[in-house]
Amino acid sequence: MYKGKTYKDGQTFKDDCNDCKCDDGDAVCTQIECKSKVCCYYLCNLNFCYYNYYLYCCC
Repeated sequence: MYKGKTYKDGQTFKDDCNDCKCDDGDAVCTQIECKSKVCCYYLCNLNFCYYNYYLYCCC
């Protein structure tokens, strides 16, 4: 069991940016740090524009 989910021995799965494998009851995962993507878009009114940043989105 890993984070509340049960996997079969030898089964592979993703955990965020990491690849994991169930190995004899233990979850063995890579240790890759996930990079956040920062996106912005402009909202315009008649006289001004401003922008907002959102994490984990695609531009």
